[in-house]
Amino acid sequence: MAIATSNSSSTPSEATRNLKSFVQALLNDVQALEHMLQNDWFENDIVRIGSEQELCIIDAQTMKPAPINGSILKKMTTQGWIQSELAKFNLEINMQPRVFFWDSLRLMEDECKGYLSEVRRVAAAFNTDVLMTGILPTLHPRDVGMHNLTANERYLPLLETTKAQLQGKPFTFHIRGIDELLMESHSALFPGCNTSFQVHLQVSAPEFTKLYNIAQAITPFILALSANSPLAFGKRLWHETRMLLYPQGSDTRLPKEHLRKYRPRASFGTDWLNGSILDLYKDEISRYSILLSKPMEEHSLELVHNGTTPQLKALQLHNSTVYRWNRPRYGVSPNGQPHLRIENRVISSGPTVVDEMANAAFWLGLMVGLADEVEDIRTRTSFAAVKENFERAAKFGIESELIGWHGKSESASTLILKTLLPIAQKGLEQQGIVKTDIDRYLTIIEERAAARANGATWMLRTYNDLTQKMPTTKALSTLTTIMLDYQKGEAPAHTWGMPALIHSFKETELLIEEVMQTDLIVVVDEDDLILAREIMTWNELSDIAVENKAGRYVGVLSTVNIPTTDKNITELLVKDLVNVAHPIAAPTITLREARALMAAQSVDFLPIVQGDQLVGSISRGELEEY
Repeated sequence: MAIATSNSSSTPSEATRNLKSFVQALLNDVQALEHMLQNDWFENDIVRIGSEQELCIIDAQTMKPAPINGSILKKMTTQGWIQSELAKFNLEINMQPRVFFWDSLRLMEDECKGYLSEVRRVAAAFNTDVLMTGILPTLHPRDVGMHNLTANERYLPLLETTKAQLQGKPFTFHIRGIDELLMESHSALFPGCNTSFQVHLQVSAPEFTKLYNIAQAITPFILALSANSPLAFGKRLWHETRMLLYPQGSDTRLPKEHLRKYRPRASFGTDWLNGSILDLYKDEISRYSILLSKPMEEHSLELVHNGTTPQLKALQLHNSTVYRWNRPRYGVSPNGQPHLRIENRVISSGPTVVDEMANAAFWLGLMVGLADEVEDIRTRTSFAAVKENFERAAKFGIESELIGWHGKSESASTLILKTLLPIAQKGLEQQGIVKTDIDRYLTIIEERAAARANGATWMLRTYNDLTQKMPTTKALSTLTTIMLDYQKGEAPAHTWGMPALIHSFKETELLIEEVMQTDLIVVVDEDDLILAREIMTWNELSDIAVENKAGRYVGVLSTVNIPTTDKNITELLVKDLVNVAHPIAAPTITLREARALMAAQSVDFLPIVQGDQLVGSISRGELEEY
């Protein structure tokens, strides 16, 4: 077990004592859990469900993230069901646990809608709204800086310690979809880009291993159905980009010159669970650094020896820093008995509450139905096939081809319709869920699978259409506006169309970095001038940015300065005619400021430079589109 701590307020000796105390509490919790498992302490005769709804707070005018979760929480009349999240532009609603029976799914849906309505009411006082989506389309890398970290005693130490493990190196993001995201950042807040609808299922201790493996096996199908985050920072990536953005934003592994395996903290896993929940916890302690530690007043072993159920706070704290997509959870029920849960973390937030509840019903039905039908899911398929399915589903969503339990690939929709839907229906019936609710939720799943349409496909189709009519930034804002409008209408996403809606901007609220061109054609100062002239002619450029061989910005080459005949420029290089005094701008200036600068300097082309790096450019014509 590696150790990684961040506690600037303590002296080294105090920090060491606190850490040793926490480690001892962690080891005590493991022994206490083992004792409770061996002596059958767990509540095994009841099944409960619960859920957590994560939200994005958005500016009602611009549709951009609004970092005001603290202000909203202060205005809430009751706060037991709502809390902050990692980023200031996120909130989380917690639904109460319910016995999984009769109308529990519909009650959970109604509860979520009621809470959502209350949050929207309070948010409106700040000229904001809330949106359910896996990744907010209008999010910019600037929004994920540490200045937007929620003030919380847990969050800052967690992110500081996470970042420290990179030893000064940045987080690296590389995702290929229709477009490609390739960037670095020193901010540890990127996991805050992701919002989900997390579903909890209480399971009996003797069946935990069986049900955990079932959860792993069906995750790709749930992921394909519920995908709702195909856009990140204006790029079309995976249908469920959260599955890569979250792991890469929390990955503290450093490249090595050998083939030793290092597991990321956020992952799907590497194999079936072959032991008990205790093995998952032991694996987490063995492989992952302690990122958070604090003094623990609870003495779990003493409590167990006295016949009292402990909270296992140290174990739960460490578990919260390891991000399994199916997370093992320990808890204590109102009757004082301990219980075990499986938390499904792959379901994206949105597109509507009813979509989320349909996803939850399908997952819960499959969990119960497969547990009744299959003694050991490991005999039906290999973990390698399940993991391959996971990546396929994350990348292509409802349009993916997945490996069935017969070993052959078929469309996800076919496998869902032919094989899994009947099992889910039997599972919900077996659990005593009212028939009208079963029909309502599973009909949404059936229609969605048959149409091969969900939140991700709608978002991609709509965004592609919008970008043919307007600049990228306007398209992202318009897309978000349409999504919010549909979301409030509560119709399932597979029925959504494309209304004629154009969203207006306040130009003073736009920064150059939000609208500048980043797919640039540049020349190098050592290039032959004839070559540079031809490149400018081919691409109809009057001005072109110039870099040196090291990739640093040098200046601008303009056609008005280039002789028209080869005779006069045969021996010249770009550096001989580059204008190093051409005006430049920082990415943080507003459009209004950019217009004023270009007018004052009488230029039609403005390089955007940060430090000595060219990060974009904009022309006078492009500015006129806003």
